[in-house]
Amino acid sequence: MEKGTETEKRGTCIMGIQKRTKIVPPFQSKEFVGWGEQDEGKLNELRADAQNLPKIIVSPVFADDLACAKAMMLSPLPGPMAAWDVQQVADAWETLDGTPFSLPVANQVMEHPEFAKNTKVALVDPNTDTIIAVQLVESITELDKAEMNRLARLFFGTTEMEHPGVADFLKAGRFFIEGPVLGIFHFARYGDSPYFKTAPQIRKLIEEKGDYDVVIQQGRNVTYEH
Repeated sequence: MEKGTETEKRGTCIMGIQKRTKIVPPFQSKEFVGWGEQDEGKLNELRADAQNLPKIIVSPVFADDLACAKAMMLSPLPGPMAAWDVQQVADAWETLDGTPFSLPVANQVMEHPEFAKNTKVALVDPNTDTIIAVQLVESITELDKAEMNRLARLFFGTTEMEHPGVADFLKAGRFFIEGPVLGIFHFARYGDSPYFKTAPQIRKLIEEKGDYDVVIQQGRNVTYEH
C-alpha cells in the first residue's frame, strides 16, 4: 500500500475499493419486483372496482409493508407470505423458495373472514380508513396460540408483550390471508413526502452520482441477532 493514498487514509482494515463501471442487478432478479399491477391506468380501474369489494382493515404493520412493497423495497418477495412461509422464515431465515428474510410480511387478522376462495378484497389502512390495495384471497390459514408464541420467540427472542415487535405480531391476529396482491394504490403513512424514494429511484440516484463505494442498498429491516 502506498504511503498517503486514499486507501491508507481510510484505515488498514480496508485493503482497497475497486470502482465498478456498472451496478450489479437487484438480488435474485434483473429488475426490482413489485406487487401486482404497476400500470397507472389499470391501477385506476382496479381502484374504482375496489369500492364495491368486501373490505378488510389491515394491521398497521402490514399497511407499512404495503407501502414498502409499492416502493419495491421488499424485492424479490413477490407478495405477502403465507403462514407456512412465515414459519419457514422463523425457522430458517428464508422463505420456501430460498429468499432470505428475517421478519414476517403477512396479512394477519384477528377473526376468520367469511370469504369464498378466489374472492377479491379491498385492503383498508387502519389509520386513514382508505383503500390502499386489493388482494386475491386464495386461502386462509389459522395458527394456534402456541405456534404464534413460538414464532414470536424465534423472531424477537421473547414472547413478552412489552416488546413492540411481539405486540405488533401477536395483536395482528392468528389468521393469515393468503394470495397475491393485485395492486397497491398509496404509500399509506408516507403520503407525498419528497424524502420518500422508491428502490428504483434510489438506485437511479446512486447511478447518476457515480459513487460506487455504495456496497448495498438496504430497503427494509436489517437482519439482526437476538
